[in-house]
Amino acid sequence: MRGSLVFRNIKVRATSGAKTGLTGIYAHPEPRPALLSIYTQTLKSLEDIPKDSVYYNAVHNLTTHRKKVVEETESVSDIEQKLGDGLIEELLISADKELKLLERMKEFKPWDPLVEEPPADQWKYHTHD
Repeated sequence: MRGSLVFRNIKVRATSGAKTGLTGIYAHPEPRPALLSIYTQTLKSLEDIPKDSVYYNAVHNLTTHRKKVVEETESVSDIEQKLGDGLIEELLISADKELKLLERMKEFKPWDPLVEEPPADQWKYHTHD
């Protein structure tokens, strides 16, 4: 997770200030630039993931879509409405967690072939006769 240390210069959570109405989450002073920065970093970090993996495609498509909406929309409330996934502060927290997960996925490499083949009846449920 060494690479993620570079990402810590972005303030994801405000620790005081205007309240959002959600416990423990304060209004971010500059949410749009922070969100764009995290999305840009996520897309850059994805370059190390195989492009044919399910994880790459899911994260790339979601992040690209959200980044485009944020780039094209100035108003925070309009961004929240268009994305329909909560407050922009929640989007920031979610994007930050995805970026951290991405760094972990690079370690785990779930797209690599299995070390050994699973048993043929792995998903066969036991029946009580």
